[in-house]
Amino acid sequence: MIHALRPVLYAILSIASCLCASAGFAQQAYPSRAIRMLVPYPPGGPTDLLARSLGAAFAERSGQPIVIENRPGANTNISTDVCAKSPADGYTICMISSTVSLNPFLYSKMPYDAEKDLEPVTNLVFAPEVLISGTTIPVNSFQELVA
Repeated sequence: MIHALRPVLYAILSIASCLCASAGFAQQAYPSRAIRMLVPYPPGGPTDLLARSLGAAFAERSGQPIVIENRPGANTNISTDVCAKSPADGYTICMISSTVSLNPFLYSKMPYDAEKDLEPVTNLVFAPEVLISGTTIPVNSFQELVA
């Protein structure tokens, strides 16, 4: 039965590949100009260093630079707001952290709506958080610290 369907499958795949190829010809190659990457932290920190190394690798492969723009402040809200209000054309991207999900609980008024105004692309880094204390605090767990 599969052998009988092979010509039909090949025809469907040929048509689909032609449609995809023609759609690709109608669009301009991406990226055709520099990309702006907003980093919500000061230069020299871990997020900035990651952004710069990614930018260098991207530029090497694509032939287009990524221009790093550091905009620290307001617990990442300044940079994220600029990103959220930029055109959705793929030429402005943001390095954000978990603060984007925490800030609505910390600030009574947000300048952007993360769910509506931002589109996630990928997770770059998973950084576990730890809580430590000095030996003078007699606790051995988070529950003991809260108590």
